[in-house]
Amino acid sequence: IVRLFLGGVLVAVLDAAIPICIGRVTGLLSTHEPARLLQEEWPQFLVMAAIVFLARPAAVLLQNLTVNQAIAPGMSNLIRWQSHWHVVRQSWAYFQNDFAGRIAARVMQTGVAIREAIVMGADAAWYILAYGATAGTVLFNIDRALALPILGWFAGYLVLLRVFVPRMRDSSRAVSEMRSTLTGRIVDSYTNILTVKLFSRAKDEDDFVRHSMDEHTTLYRAQTRTITTWVASLYLLNACLLFSMTALAIHLWTRGDIPLAAVATALPMAWQLTNMAGWVARSIIAIFDNLGLGGLRQRIAIARVVLKDAPILVLDEATSALDSEIEAAIQEQLEGLMQGRTVIAIAHRLSTIAKLDRLVMLEAGRIIEQGTHAELLARGGAYARAWSRQSGGFTDL
Repeated sequence: IVRLFLGGVLVAVLDAAIPICIGRVTGLLSTHEPARLLQEEWPQFLVMAAIVFLARPAAVLLQNLTVNQAIAPGMSNLIRWQSHWHVVRQSWAYFQNDFAGRIAARVMQTGVAIREAIVMGADAAWYILAYGATAGTVLFNIDRALALPILGWFAGYLVLLRVFVPRMRDSSRAVSEMRSTLTGRIVDSYTNILTVKLFSRAKDEDDFVRHSMDEHTTLYRAQTRTITTWVASLYLLNACLLFSMTALAIHLWTRGDIPLAAVATALPMAWQLTNMAGWVARSIIAIFDNLGLGGLRQRIAIARVVLKDAPILVLDEATSALDSEIEAAIQEQLEGLMQGRTVIAIAHRLSTIAKLDRLVMLEAGRIIEQGTHAELLARGGAYARAWSRQSGGFTDL
């Protein structure tokens, strides 16, 4: 990841050096005689050629090797494996309350989505900061006034991000939830096709899926409307930058405040910044599109397990509505999951929590007993009575 950041910064700085080279070449052409230009200034041309033909291609190659060789191949499947490991240890009720196809879609899409979000986010953020800082510094050193359009553009860009990023996040979340539901319904129909053909009407099944498709179309149209407004606003901001930079550079040149080489540097820098802004905009859209796959909230929850290995585990009725055999199997899985973690468990099935260090029994919203399983049984109170009613098959705990 550090190498990815460094590569992005290096590429941005070298990209900013291209307009500087253009300006420098323009200045040399305007101040030297053609016959003596290369004889007197060949070292500068050699440095600029090294930047264009060696340094920049090498930096781009390093960045692509980092992404395509060090990050992309292993990261996606690593996250998929961690997601799968997390999901299969959920309760039986978890799978009963959701579509198998939807759960599988989340697991399979999580790796690519998180990888793309990390790569695109780091790449776009670092590039725009590094390029903007380099361009602003160079133009400020030429003439302080030339830095004003860049600063104004960044201020407007931040306003656009502040306005549109939350909207794209919310619309992406809505689309992703509906996409997951649609996928789950289709996969569920295919998985249970025999039951569907024997006991269901074709019209009901068609309406079941078509309703989800119609809702997905409506939500997706709203999402693309937000994206269109964001892109149009950005291109209007870019037009303001190009116009103001061109007008200001020509004005300063006509007054004799800056040389022609400075004009040749400022205009390509502004143009490159607007091109970069379009690329960053597409990256932001792609990030939200990827994060939307399979449900944003579920993906974030799985990512937290992968990245943080959270020490606190909260279980809410993890074994409710199970028969004794299935409950025993689920409890065996829970024991492994709870190792080395602080566990807060809420349960009516006392066998689920009997091995915990401290039990708190509530009645009408008040704590009536607390202690270990053995201590509460020895007291013969409400917990002991409840345990007696539920203890069939679990008296060895």
